[in-house]
Amino acid sequence: MIAKLHANLPSDPLRITVADFETLTLPPGSADAVFSFAVRRYDWDQTYTAAEYRELMRSYSGTQMMDESDRHRLLDDIEAFIRNEFGGRITRPLVATLPTAVKVGTVSR
Repeated sequence: MIAKLHANLPSDPLRITVADFETLTLPPGSADAVFSFAVRRYDWDQTYTAAEYRELMRSYSGTQMMDESDRHRLLDDIEAFIRNEFGGRITRPLVATLPTAVKVGTVSR
């Protein structure tokens, strides 16, 4: 993916669009460098046993903030559901993105 820079005049705000999902607007004159942008995407499937998924869920802050008895019931139910409905294993698709930028020049004013 490549970032697109849009500014018609030096006095216009600079709009930076990365891929199709993020747009940043900078005030006129605030950019003093030119960068080359890249966004790398890494997709993979992560498989968990019922017990491993239970441990993963214990790490979530929402689960940690639950009342202890409610948390145990939830984790017991999820672990049993994975064992009974999915043969003891589930697979989650995961994605990580790595945006990088390299300074390739400066803006003359």
